Amino acid sequence: MDKSVAKEIEKLKKDISFKKERIQDIKKLIHREIDREFASDLEEFSEKELDSYLQEYLEAMDRSFDPKPDKKSFTSHRKILGKLIILLKQLLLKVTGIYINLILVKQKKINQQGIVFHRALLLRLKRNRQKIKHIEQRIAECEGNLVILSKKLEDLSSRGPTRKTNKKTCV
Repeated sequence: MDKSVAKEIEKLKKDISFKKERIQDIKKLIHREIDREFASDLEEFSEKELDSYLQEYLEAMDRSFDPKPDKKSFTSHRKILGKLIILLKQLLLKVTGIYINLILVKQKKINQQGIVFHRALLLRLKRNRQKIKHIEQRIAECEGNLVILSKKLEDLSSRGPTRKTNKKTCV
């Protein structure tokens, strides 16, 4: 009976995991961008969800580590004066570009180093998780051996002394 319950629990866990994977990304579910960010409660995430969350944000950091604005980033919501405003913004960027580039080059290096640092931390975390898993397996094996040894010791102690010691005296 215990095996059937364990199998049923394992089946339910797999079903829940499969359903979580299907509904993991809200954007895919609604087929459009979300207009605001929702804060996630990271403490409720499973290991797998946390890994995918971290991977998603590292990929976003990889795409936007360069702080220099591109020409597509200049927009205006005004219909009539919009093109003129965009041209003024681009001109302002060209005029101040020399000074801004000095700062942005340093910022780009810092951003790249931050991404590398985060990736290194994630790699270390994965390796530590594997080591902990291995240690837990070894502890479980040791606990099993300890149970076996304690049962054997109880059996031996319940039998009482089985050997008689013969002392021979020398004359």
